[in-house]
Amino acid sequence: MSDLNQVYLQGRLTKSAELTTLSTGTPLVRLSLAVNKSIKDKAGNWNQVTSFFDCDYFGEYASKAVPELTKGREVLVEGELKQDRWEKDGKSFSAIKIRASKVRPLRRPGEGKSSTPATAASQPTYDAPEPDYPPDWDNIDYPEN
Repeated sequence: MSDLNQVYLQGRLTKSAELTTLSTGTPLVRLSLAVNKSIKDKAGNWNQVTSFFDCDYFGEYASKAVPELTKGREVLVEGELKQDRWEKDGKSFSAIKIRASKVRPLRRPGEGKSSTPATAASQPTYDAPEPDYPPDWDNIDYPEN
């Protein structure tokens, strides 16, 4: 049985996308996504809980998407979970990120559910093609923040 690592998230960008370039020349777009969920408490009241996710999106298609990926924009992200591990001052740390394979911009800030967004066919999907070889994800030279 093979393992499955696939995630779909729909939420709003907490800031505009940040474009950097790796030492290999590969474009890297960093996204921060807020995803809301309504939960009913014991008293029957609905409360909104927000989770925040960091996403890395690589390649030429990622860099083309940057103008559409502005703060507050609703997006659909498809990708996989990636655990980063590092040590600092003798302590081990880890963080889980989303490695995006597709990013689809949806509604812009101010477009409510009642407004009519552009048809799905006219909304761009920035879908990076599969690489010819499996990249060495564990040895990517990330730029310093």
